Amino acid sequence: MEKVFQLNDTMKIRTGVVVVGSTGTGKTTVLDIVIGAINNLVESGPEYININLTKINPKAVRTDNLYGYINLLTNEWNDGIIANIIREAVAQQDQQYIG
Repeated sequence: MEKVFQLNDTMKIRTGVVVVGSTGTGKTTVLDIVIGAINNLVESGPEYININLTKINPKAVRTDNLYGYINLLTNEWNDGIIANIIREAVAQQDQQYIG
């Protein structure tokens, strides 16, 4: 429970949070608990904003696809997955986290 409280306190004062740790240490569980609790409190007052979590696995895609790249033939920029996720997150009113 201590990690749940620590993450909640950190999310209140930071614009970005990175949760790291070894496999099986409960990172996903802690995130799910905190986000679920905050989303349940949204209707109780304006200090709570609905949170959407978008999970990505950077090991599952090539670096170019993840970040974006310049096409050397046309000199055009091609957005990557992260740029697209951030663009969609900015367009929404909810609080967004990418994991």
